[in-house]
Amino acid sequence: MPNIEKTSRPGKTAPRLLADLYNYDISRTSTNALIDFPAHHYGSNPDRAAFPSPPHLHTLLLKPEQSVLMSHSSPDTGRRYVVAAVCQKCRTHFDVAIEYPREFGTSLCGRDNRNFPLHHFQYLELYSRTLQGEDAPGSRELEDKRVFRCSSANCSASLCITSKLPMLDAKTMKLLDDRSLYPDRARLAQKEYPREDFPEYYPENAEFPLPPSNPAQALKVLHTYFNNCLHGINDGNHKPIPRRNKRLLHNLGYDADQIFRKAHYKLDIADDTKGTWKPPYLSDQVRSDIQDILTELKILSKMPAYRESGISYALLLAEKELQRLLAYDTTYQGRSSAPNEFMPRYANLGAIGDFSDDLIIWCFKRQIAVDKQNAPYYLECLMDFATGRKSEALEMAVATHRSEGYVSTSDVRDAYKALNLDPDKEYEPDIIIGNFRAHVSDAPRSEAQMRQAVLMIGTSMNSQAIIQAASKAPMNVNQAYEYFGAPLETEPLFLITLYQIKIKDQPSEESTAKDALRLIANKLSSSILTDFLESGTVYDQPLDVSMAYSRLEADPNMDDDSLITVYQIRLGESVNIEDQRQALKVIAESRNSDVIRTFLQTGETVSGARHGAPIPSGRADWPVGLDNIGNTCYLNSLLQFYFTIKPLRDMILQFDLYQEDLSEEILQTKRVGGRKVTVNEVEHAKKFVGHLRDLFQMMITSKDASVKPEAEFAHSALGGSKEESREDEEKRHLSADAPPTVITLDNDLDTKMDLDNNENSQTMDDGGSEITLVEKIDTKTTDEDFVMINSGKKDSVSSEDKENLPPRAEPTTANAVRPVLQDIDINSAEQSNTPETEGPQAPPTPPPETHDRPPPIPPRPASKPETKHTDFTLGRQQDVAECIENVMFQIEAAIKPEDHDENGEQVDLVKKLFYGKTKQSLQLLGSNEKRSKIELFSHLLIDVADGSRDIYSALDSVFDVTTVNLEGKDTIRYLSISELPPVLQIQIQRVQFDRTIGKTYKSTALLKFPETIYMDRYLDSSDPLLQAKREEAWVWKREITSLEKRRAGLTNTSFGLDAPQTLDAVKSWIEAISDTEDKDLLGNAPLPELLNGLDNGIKESAEELNEINERLEELRAKTAAQFEGLTNHGYRVHSVFIHRGSVSFGHYWIYIYDFKEKIWRKYNDEYVTAVTDPKEVFEHLDSNNPATPYFLVFVKEQDTERGMVEAVQRRIVEVDNTVMKLD
Repeated sequence: MPNIEKTSRPGKTAPRLLADLYNYDISRTSTNALIDFPAHHYGSNPDRAAFPSPPHLHTLLLKPEQSVLMSHSSPDTGRRYVVAAVCQKCRTHFDVAIEYPREFGTSLCGRDNRNFPLHHFQYLELYSRTLQGEDAPGSRELEDKRVFRCSSANCSASLCITSKLPMLDAKTMKLLDDRSLYPDRARLAQKEYPREDFPEYYPENAEFPLPPSNPAQALKVLHTYFNNCLHGINDGNHKPIPRRNKRLLHNLGYDADQIFRKAHYKLDIADDTKGTWKPPYLSDQVRSDIQDILTELKILSKMPAYRESGISYALLLAEKELQRLLAYDTTYQGRSSAPNEFMPRYANLGAIGDFSDDLIIWCFKRQIAVDKQNAPYYLECLMDFATGRKSEALEMAVATHRSEGYVSTSDVRDAYKALNLDPDKEYEPDIIIGNFRAHVSDAPRSEAQMRQAVLMIGTSMNSQAIIQAASKAPMNVNQAYEYFGAPLETEPLFLITLYQIKIKDQPSEESTAKDALRLIANKLSSSILTDFLESGTVYDQPLDVSMAYSRLEADPNMDDDSLITVYQIRLGESVNIEDQRQALKVIAESRNSDVIRTFLQTGETVSGARHGAPIPSGRADWPVGLDNIGNTCYLNSLLQFYFTIKPLRDMILQFDLYQEDLSEEILQTKRVGGRKVTVNEVEHAKKFVGHLRDLFQMMITSKDASVKPEAEFAHSALGGSKEESREDEEKRHLSADAPPTVITLDNDLDTKMDLDNNENSQTMDDGGSEITLVEKIDTKTTDEDFVMINSGKKDSVSSEDKENLPPRAEPTTANAVRPVLQDIDINSAEQSNTPETEGPQAPPTPPPETHDRPPPIPPRPASKPETKHTDFTLGRQQDVAECIENVMFQIEAAIKPEDHDENGEQVDLVKKLFYGKTKQSLQLLGSNEKRSKIELFSHLLIDVADGSRDIYSALDSVFDVTTVNLEGKDTIRYLSISELPPVLQIQIQRVQFDRTIGKTYKSTALLKFPETIYMDRYLDSSDPLLQAKREEAWVWKREITSLEKRRAGLTNTSFGLDAPQTLDAVKSWIEAISDTEDKDLLGNAPLPELLNGLDNGIKESAEELNEINERLEELRAKTAAQFEGLTNHGYRVHSVFIHRGSVSFGHYWIYIYDFKEKIWRKYNDEYVTAVTDPKEVFEHLDSNNPATPYFLVFVKEQDTERGMVEAVQRRIVEVDNTVMKLD
């Protein structure tokens, strides 16, 4: 019998969870006391502990400065409360946070709630994570976050327990504890500060010229420095610390470097000194880390070796605050026995040993409610407690639940034994049913006993098949008719009606009813009954071909491949699958189409070209296509684009000259995307680029019209390397200090969902769209036009299934807004008259997952690959951004750097081609203080959520000014470009979320873009004229926003009329009833004055609307003309990535412009064709299901003339197939 159902999720009461927290060892990897439950024990009187004994029970001290405590017993819904604590013994840190959703709170758990006297927390694995090494936030090596939710539907409190290793780890502690280090430090101080030059530093008549320090003094020095860092801003003590400082050298020497780095200090090296440790900007994370270091220093000061430090502080135990936070009232404990009595059984129920009988019964009921699969074991626990406590109340509870059909583990184990089955093994239902029937056949007299036994097993396994086998004997056709109460001649359609009535009245009979209907269907060979059993839909008459096209919403003139694509798109629109399948089947028969029949039978398509018409041979003056080997249409488009970028192509073709060495010394300094690259990643990347080189060579030399990428190469490009190595996948995530690379549109401050990743928006001045820069900043607006679906946090699905999901939304429980400028190192930003930041921040390479995913690649047929990949299927939908990330990261990982930037980030050809730099400018209102930050970007992200717009309007939404809240002060913020890349990439945000229906959809709004765009208006410039133009345009846009809001108030009425029309309708109504019997409705209002007032209102509102429209037209014209003449930085459109389909299905291709031949080509997998009408690229030619651009590539005008892009590169090599004869 199974030990525990993997999908089950038992819960823990608040006291149980708190008891497990005191036992929790963050370093233990085998078991996790917070989330695990003891293995089921089938013996009597288990006396072992629930888990292996921890090194100690935590003594948790409160950290008031990091806690948000409840001031009263009843929490405020929507507010997050935190108890921050640290263990006095091991210095492990814990943050226990609870939050009650705003929509709940009418019946919170606690002593006043009879149904839920305690919280009952279930673990949420999806929202939990463990971060190690570079992925861990701040300076820690490990952070463990576990999320729980109360199982009460009227409470749903979210609990998060974050455990963190000490800031002062064992290596750091050795620097303080090891007394043998102190004499050398004294000698170092004496060398740097000789007695003859600095007599004031030396005690008189000392044996040692400079006596060694000791751990207590070193501890005091660190405490002073870090305390000044946190609290010394006002009194002037928040200042840099010379590394050669005599006090520092004497107590810690240069070993202090390790500790200062942990505290986020930055070493500023000057030419003539050893350098200076600069205090960090106190972001929330940095402040928290330094506070934790100070707390640990205070704890150490109580130990014998450090007592002479003179540090004093008050010990505040956290226990009471934790109990208050978890609504845990100790008066519920009704027994005085040890809490560990029968510890495993108590832990399995989510209880502790001193719970009263009533609480034990309540815990039992909660566990069987949320984890019914394991109800037999929970009843076993309850039986043990009833026996051990000799409790009548518990015995009564056992009897009551037995009478309701519950069985214990002992009962189930006995049932297995009765069938001669091993209770410790797992069996498929068919084996159990077959065994049961064999026993009944051999010993008919024991049938009743066997049925009871197999019923217990079926109930414990929640197997309807076993329960059904135990409940009745096999049914024949006559009995099937009798079951429905129908005569033998009953028509199939009426039988279906009887079936539906049966299962509506008795839902538990659905399985039996289906078996009965299936018997009749087989007997009658009834296609109506068979189709109904398969689809749940009645097809009582053949579907007409015209109706089939109508049901699919397809054009009868479409070819077979297009029809299949339409069918796939329709499946993504919440339609009845069987209705669509039936329609496609009818069309297949009417066309006699083997292509559609094959698709319906196998799920694979055989295109017309592959099925019949041969593909023509290649030409020396024409690009080759790329075969689709299963969901690779996006990858094919991406590869065609990269192939036309000549410097990139040349580097790939000469990869041997550029490939990275694998020496340990070189890899120690190799950083891509803000983190180190491992040896395995470099090896894999080199293999990947080798395959890419081979493919590029084939694209140049092949005589065929298309070439086929290797399956292994596509596997790697589409993310296969992550599936091969889970550890490498985790390392692929950004380190805590690596900022994103894209300018991210992100609205909806109130409902934003953040994870990683996750989740403050600004109202833009032209139309109300909002943007959020990569640093999330609280804004004054709460416009809720749309929210993009984010795919930052990974869904918990298998590797084979994840591409079949639509773009992901963040978990709703991770609904936390990031602190103001939490990622910006403000300390590195100077006043406006000084140099800017220390340098551009290292970006992930290429862009990380963002809130906007272009629609996933459609399910296409997978060709049988030559190489079998056991854990990766090419025929699955692939996340587009993940594909870009994989390709660009692997190219950079495989090649040598040309240089390194200030942060150690690799500078290479990829960075030089595709990356630019943005500058974020901030100015606090009412202050002269200005701040700025430079960041790398690989592409800009623009939005079409509000409908069709031109590209300048979309880009304005990224770079325009807005007002944000920074450190409690209103702050002006805008973005500019400090360095333009040769290749400018722009991604169009098309996946939107409709709150009214709760679903994502793809926006097909037209984005108008010309052949050439000019980026002058967005450049960071000291030109006062350009800045004045920007500021004037910003004023106009604010006025446009205000006028549009006012116009909406005058035109959007509940009657569907504008204000003048509404007032005129009211006037007509009054005039109509004034001469009727209904004139009493007007009351005593003087009619002439009333009508005159309405006339004035009609006139005034109409005049106001006309004035608004005229002013809007004037302002828009002025805005459009504001930057005319700024044409020094032109970019020509080079590539347009296209998607046709819905949010879940569709097809990708790319248009690429040939600057030499001056033509557009369409690259659609294996077909490369000339575009006869450029409108195909720039406009929507199909209004019903338009093909929409989602990624645009522009190239600097001068670079197009210098040969940076080259659409055609062919040197066809004829293969000599001559066979030589041997004499």
